[in-house]
Amino acid sequence: MKAAPSTIDDYIAGASAKVRPILKKIRATVRKAVPEAEEKISYRIPAFTANGIVLFFAAFKDHIGIYPPVRGDASLQRALARYRGPKGNLKLPLDEPIPYDLIARIAKLRAAGNLSRSQPGKSAASLATDSKMVGVRSGRDHRFTGIWAVVVRGCVFVRSWDDQPAGWRAAFVDEPHGTLRVGEREVAVQARAVRGKRLLDEIDEAYRQKYSSAASRKWVRGLCGARRRATTMELVPRTRASK
Repeated sequence: MKAAPSTIDDYIAGASAKVRPILKKIRATVRKAVPEAEEKISYRIPAFTANGIVLFFAAFKDHIGIYPPVRGDASLQRALARYRGPKGNLKLPLDEPIPYDLIARIAKLRAAGNLSRSQPGKSAASLATDSKMVGVRSGRDHRFTGIWAVVVRGCVFVRSWDDQPAGWRAAFVDEPHGTLRVGEREVAVQARAVRGKRLLDEIDEAYRQKYSSAASRKWVRGLCGARRRATTMELVPRTRASK
């Protein structure tokens, strides 16, 4: 029986000449996406950890496997759908270009989720993922307003329906520091304006995926229109925003 590898270097060295460059690039991709991640061998395959498992990867005859299943980002899940196996793990065919950009997004999402779970008071993304409606307010003197929120690339995004001069978004423009609330849990956030067509398109798709009921569709169409796309804000956990 072939000896079990003790390091990722050992694992890559034991792979075929065709696959070794791919494994090296996956390793480099994860390292760049999550610089704080640590390497190890677990279940005889390479793994990266940062407050928990970020991802495993493994080489097979016809594909590269990526584990565990990805959850919590609708646009990323959609991009990964063609690679998903019966249990949700990913199979990246070796006869096609390897989607290294998606691997980087997976690593960042998993690392952010791990950090949220290890520091529950800062988990804005996990709160927004788990709830259809969130409360937001700027500063401390305003009331909370209930709005829809989506998570893309591990970050929380919101849009204003009517964007009134005295509305919640105008308040965040004047005072970017505020609070996101779900149930009894609150997270201190800082609002940032969002630009960039590609990211805005991903946010559109996240709204469509999360709010997909028949009753929600007309509202989603409105939120994905040009006027309301222009109101998009990211709500960054205050501790991260201050770095």
